[in-house]
Order: sequence, then structure tokens, then C-alpha cells
Amino acid sequence: MTHQALALADQCIAIGNAMNNAQTFAEKMAEYAGKKKGAEHDEALKQAIAVIAQMEDFHLSQYQGKLAELLHINQRDLKRMVKTALTDTKTEEGENVEFTMGGYIGGFIVDMTYDPDDQQTMLAWRDTNGKIESGPRVTINNKKYAALPASNTILVNGVLFPSKLGPKKSTKELVVMIEWFIKCVYLLSNPLFAKIITYYILLTWVYDAYPAIPYLRATGEPGSGKSELMQRIGLLCYRRIIASGASSTASLFRMVEKYRGTVFLDEMDLQKSDASSDYVKFLVQGSMDGNPIFRCEEVQVDGKKEIQEIMFRTFCPKLIAMQGDFFDKAVGTRCITFQVQPRETYELVDAKVPLSQTMEMKAEALAIRNALLRWRLEMWQPSIEIDPAFYNLNITARLNQVTVPLMMLAKDDPDLQAEINTFMNEYHLYLVQDKAMTIEARIVEAMWKIYKYPDTNSAMVEKDPDGREKMKIGHVKDIANQIIAEMNMDEAGENDTKKKDVLSAQKVGHRIRERLQMEIANRTNKGFFVYWDERHMQALAKRYGVNPDEIGPIVKKETAAGASTFGKNTKPVEKSKSIQEQLPEVEDED
Repeated sequence: MTHQALALADQCIAIGNAMNNAQTFAEKMAEYAGKKKGAEHDEALKQAIAVIAQMEDFHLSQYQGKLAELLHINQRDLKRMVKTALTDTKTEEGENVEFTMGGYIGGFIVDMTYDPDDQQTMLAWRDTNGKIESGPRVTINNKKYAALPASNTILVNGVLFPSKLGPKKSTKELVVMIEWFIKCVYLLSNPLFAKIITYYILLTWVYDAYPAIPYLRATGEPGSGKSELMQRIGLLCYRRIIASGASSTASLFRMVEKYRGTVFLDEMDLQKSDASSDYVKFLVQGSMDGNPIFRCEEVQVDGKKEIQEIMFRTFCPKLIAMQGDFFDKAVGTRCITFQVQPRETYELVDAKVPLSQTMEMKAEALAIRNALLRWRLEMWQPSIEIDPAFYNLNITARLNQVTVPLMMLAKDDPDLQAEINTFMNEYHLYLVQDKAMTIEARIVEAMWKIYKYPDTNSAMVEKDPDGREKMKIGHVKDIANQIIAEMNMDEAGENDTKKKDVLSAQKVGHRIRERLQMEIANRTNKGFFVYWDERHMQALAKRYGVNPDEIGPIVKKETAAGASTFGKNTKPVEKSKSIQEQLPEVEDED
């Protein structure tokens, strides 16, 4: 250009235009490889892909159509080849690159995203200074980490990830978003359910910071929609993993160990078998951290077969759908359970609830998952010790497992803390309604009646030489039967209530020992006695919905001679008709 007498400024413009219009090095490599044949083509293709894999994601998305055309392959094959090249553990500079789906690494909390549109995985992280970023790679302590390429399980939505790092949302904002989503995609029979589901979803995103977590279970008859409910809840949970009663336990153990997400277990009405026993062990062990399952497997070591033990993680949130209950009661006690009732089509249409999962529903769920990812990176800590100050003493220990982590996360939001406590108190009352209608509740009520009032206490409560108080099981039986008769008065005629007692002393004693877990004294010539334990009785009152402050005294009807033993000057407490019921007959062998 100098020989052509072009001015310096014109030369700069000409060179700039030439560079802008020139092929990229990747295009040049692709063009070269596309013209080769046979073994030369294979080698040139490998070299071209190695160059293309180094392109930034934004540039690769711009050029991938042209590159695929020059290589004479389709774009899907090009993406697959690039991902294969990225799995090489050495970079061009010889630096080690470790592939990961996330974890707590060198003070960084790292997680993974997967964009289903371009089938690309990325990393998101919070560094030691609290800064949150995302990208294909992150360097921690001079070591590079890259996002693990998507497995086939991820490609077919067997495990759900966020697609990117979403916007910043407060805990309270996320509560509103999640609850609104649940109410829009499913018609629940009780508004309390949507709130407990919301809190549980939040908990799944930070579960690995806590020592224990309950499971969420929906029960109902076939066709009630329990599986569909859990599938829609799973759209928002942390790394939802699809499993079912038909999946092998070996594959389930490996899935949880690899992805460490929220497992969805459908149709979990297990019969007694070796497989179901493995499922039960998985569920019993998996509610607390540090309870792995060990399996012995055959492996190759230096060309020889050896048997080695392999440890599988079991601790993770679980969504369970089933018709009845587990034959192992220990599993049921680890669940927050609610019943789902069948809905007719017109009910769903009127409530504008979709009968099947729609693209719009999935898109909204993905947007919420993206926001939840940033929330996880902000809130997560390596280990969060439970602060007893956040315990709600009015609810069960199982509900506190959900409440306390959220209360601690909302420690700077008193309004949200108050909302959580108010809701949990209401939900606890809902849960104890069924227990409040059991025989055990009547026994607890009878024992409080005997102990609470001076006349019955002096007549029916005795003391051992060591000062321990006890009451005769026969007396508890009599008062419990009287309560049952009074509660059934509106459902039956007076003559019907005079039939034989529902409870025998043997049945009452069995329930006191086995179900109420109270100590029975050795038999004397007066019969069997149960020891009074004030602290345990307070706990039983909460568990069975019995309020000692609202229990009235025992009122004994006057005999023909006009005599009356108890409550001469006490007016009986009038019971609300709304809680009256007809209690079932008890089988003799019960």
C-alpha cells in the first residue's frame, strides 16, 4: 500500500476492512478439514475441533452454523464433538482442569446450570469475598474447574437444573413466587398445603447445610393426582431426580451419590421383598446426614477382580407419592404427609388449573429455579448449626425440621419469621386433628381429668414410697369410656350409650405402654398402675390435640339414692358440637 502511495490513515482503514472480512482461524481450520478425505480428514477434523472448542461461547454460537457447513456435518454433531473435546483433562498449556457439578471447593460454593436450548452446561459460584458469578470455568487456588458436560440423564430431563444464574430475590419474594406457582398449577384441598410445600421447596435448595431434613409425602386413592402434584412440585426443587418404585435400588443409589438432588419416588406402596427392604433402608437412613449405605461390588484392580465396599450417599430431600402407608412405620415418621383428593375436570377448568404440564408452566418453573440458584449461593453455608432459640415449642419436632432452617435464613426478616410461626401453628393443629379423634387422645384426656382436679386426684392418684405418683389403669379406663359416651351422645340415643364400654382395662393398658410409651408399675393386689410423668404428659397432650386447660372435671351422675362422688359443686364444661364424633369399635385383639 506504501508503493501504491496510500496515506497512513487509508492504510489503517484498508487493513481494518481486510481483517473484518477475513475468515476466523476456526473457519480456516474447518474449511481445511472439510476438503480432506479418509485418515487425513479424521486428523484434520480432530485439530479443527480442538481449535473450535477454545472459542468463547458467544462467538461459537455466532459461527457454529458456518463451521458445521465447512466441516460438512450438522450442528448437533458439532456440539457433541466440542463437548467431547472439552472433557480432555489437559488444556493446551498443560494445566489440569477438573470437571464438576458443584460443591464446596476451597471456600467457594459452586453449582452447575444446564441450558436445554443449546445443551450447554455452565458453572455458577460465590467466591470467598461473597461475589456471585457464572461462566464455563472458574479458577480456585490456581486450579481450573469446568462444568461437567451434560449426561444423557440430564439431556432427557431425568435431573432438572437451572438454566442460568437468575435475578436476586429475597426469601420473602421467593415465598410469594413459589406459593403463587403452586396454587396456579394444582388445586389443593387446603390452603395450608401450598404454604408447607413452598417452605419445603426452599429447604431443598439449602438442605446440605443442615444435619437433617424430613420428606414430603402425598397420599390418596388411584387417580387422585398425587403423582402429578409431586411432579409439579419437583419442577421447583433443587436438582429434582426422577425415580419410582420400578427403578432398581442400585441405580437409585448411584443417582443420589452423583447428583445429590431431590428424589421423586412415585408409587411407593412397597410390598415386603429384598428390593423394598433396600428402599426402606434408603428412606430410613436418608433423613439425616452421615448415614450412607455400603455395598460390596466387583471391581478390576491391576487386571484382577476384587470385591470392594462402595459407600453411597442417602441424605437428600425426597418427594413421595403413594396410596397408603409404609409397612415400616419408621419411614412414615420421617414424612410430612397430606392427603390429595380426586378432582373432576370441571373443577380444574373452573380454577384454571392445567390438566397436564404445559410449556408455559415449565418456563415459569425454570425462571423460579434460576432465581433459587442465586438465593442458594447467597444463603448456603458449609454447616449451619441449629439454634434452639428458633424452636417453636408448640409444634412437633418433625415440623421444626422445616421451620428452624427457614427461620434462621430469615433471621433479618421479623415479619417473615412471624408468618412462618403463625402458619406452622395452624398446620400443627391441622395435623393433630386426626390424632385428636383416636382412642389414645381419650386416654390422655382421661388421665389429665384424673390428675388435674383435687377430688379425683385424692381418690385415684396414689404415691409410691419414693414419692412417684401413679393412677390405676382401671380408673383411666372408666373415665375414658365416660368421655367417649359423652362425645357419642348426639350420635346415639340414651339407650345406645348404655351398652358395654368401648374400652377394656387390657386395651387401655396396652395403649398406654406401647403407643403412649408410659411406664407401667408392677402388678399389685389392686391391679396395674401407670406412673404419672408431667413432662411426658404435656408432650402427649400436644401430640394428640388435648388442651389440659380446657379439660373439665369428671361429673358423675347422681344415683337413685341421690349420692354423687365427684364434682358436686362443679358445672361440667359444655362441649362444642363441632368436635363431637362417633368413635369406632375396638377389635378385641387390638
